[in-house]
Amino acid sequence: PQYSGAAVSHLRWFPFQLAFMLLTVESVSDTTSAERDVVDLIWFPTGGGKTEAYLWVAALEMILRRLRHGDSGAGTAVIKRYTLRLLTSQQFQRAASLICACERLRTTEKDLGSEPFGLGLWIGGQSSANTFKEAKEQYEDVLDDARPENPFQLQRCPWCGTRIIPEEQEPDPAFYGVRAEHTRFEFYCPSETCPFHERLPVSVVDEEMYLRPPSMLIGTIDKFARLAWDHRASIFFGGHRLPPSLVIQDELHL
Repeated sequence: PQYSGAAVSHLRWFPFQLAFMLLTVESVSDTTSAERDVVDLIWFPTGGGKTEAYLWVAALEMILRRLRHGDSGAGTAVIKRYTLRLLTSQQFQRAASLICACERLRTTEKDLGSEPFGLGLWIGGQSSANTFKEAKEQYEDVLDDARPENPFQLQRCPWCGTRIIPEEQEPDPAFYGVRAEHTRFEFYCPSETCPFHERLPVSVVDEEMYLRPPSMLIGTIDKFARLAWDHRASIFFGGHRLPPSLVIQDELHL
């Protein structure tokens, strides 16, 4: 199915995905494993399922940290690094579905800590607002448009598929799955029956991520290059939490 909330009885893993999962279990779960010094490379045709394979590894890492270290294992655990913003946006929705699944699991499992799982999209200002002020201005423009376009990268609820921004202007802001204020920015699913109606665990505004670092950070090369000029980004690398423990370089051939 396209979205996680749909029936999943017919889902199947490809053999190479299962093989990759089994090959990486030791190096992810055993901190003394010699294989942790080895880069795991997935080399497979486009559309073959690479993303799902490494997202499984990411989920394993994020969950193990919390089982072993509690809330100290929260914070940014996984970094996904991309070369192109277009590719980043395309993978963003799929990673968001994974994070929603992790968050649903956390709400039923006490051992996964009190801090929500989260996903952050850390890309250039031309693709996503860097500040609350910019995001609020974009949101107000969207409300005024007769046929609004979504400037916030997350097009649909990653869990149930409901549009975040309606196709045509609506009189009630509740149809717009965005809360944009001077000091915060949040997504929520406009569908009242969705478990993420109150809030979606997804961030696209830099200032929001600096306040609440996501469990998985998706970023582009140009943003990582800015680390030396913006001290706030150090929050992604530990602070009072464990530092990131898994780095994924997607589209390595580029």
